[in-house]
Amino acid sequence: MHNNGYKLWLQPAHSENPHGFSSGLGFVCYISCSTHATAHSRETLPTIMKKITLLSLLIIFISSCNSENHTEKIERLNIKVKELNQKLDKKVDLITNLRTQTKKLQNQNLELENEIDKYQQSSDYYLFIENSDREINVTDVLKSGEKKIIDQKVFNDTLDISDNFFVYEHTSEIIQTSDSEFGAILDNFNEEESKYGNDFFVRVMTFYNGKTLPLEVENSNTDIHILIQPIALGYENKTFVISDFHRVKIISLEKNENGVELTFEHGEYPRKIESIIIKPELVKFKKE
Repeated sequence: MHNNGYKLWLQPAHSENPHGFSSGLGFVCYISCSTHATAHSRETLPTIMKKITLLSLLIIFISSCNSENHTEKIERLNIKVKELNQKLDKKVDLITNLRTQTKKLQNQNLELENEIDKYQQSSDYYLFIENSDREINVTDVLKSGEKKIIDQKVFNDTLDISDNFFVYEHTSEIIQTSDSEFGAILDNFNEEESKYGNDFFVRVMTFYNGKTLPLEVENSNTDIHILIQPIALGYENKTFVISDFHRVKIISLEKNENGVELTFEHGEYPRKIESIIIKPELVKFKKE
């Protein structure tokens, strides 16, 4: 600024000049007097100072407005940061709780697996793995509708001696089935027995199969149905049908060593006694 021998200018406050007047707001006002100044120009110094004062006030006002806007922005940002931190804390707490629950479930699952391993190691319920010390004839899993003959025995039963005795020659088969046939006989079974083994449940039912013999008396033949239900996890039910005997009567179903033994009588003259060994991995006629 130049007026009658005096010069006025602004300079950033970080520049040092011993002849300047600081505005206190980042600028310094400087005044210099020309060596050619006249008396009239020296008389106008108060006017120049008024202008300097007005300019300083203007700078203060502008700086104050900028400072207030900046402060408001900082406050809004601080509020936003605080809200985000609160949300973040909640998510961190949720993740921590989920991790704790996951760890707890993993520990429970590990304990359960250990219990199952211990149970299976000490269990008599075999894994259907053949070896030299174990006899197995039951298939672990059959396809839907599949049947498998796992044992058989030939019988000659005398049934009628009224005029000419009648000998019933037949081969009885133990058949493993894929589907339980108990549903069809629940209302028509003749006899029913059940027993718990070490780690499985056995249910035995007899059912008239509708086949008849050339006899004068009631002579419908009987099938024996066997259901094995495992107690241990990981195994499926096993169903078997033993065909076909004349006038079956269950004598006993008892736990025997590692399995269950079914004893029944059949035939007529004389009545014969037969036994079936029942295990999850083995169902067969007991040898005499």
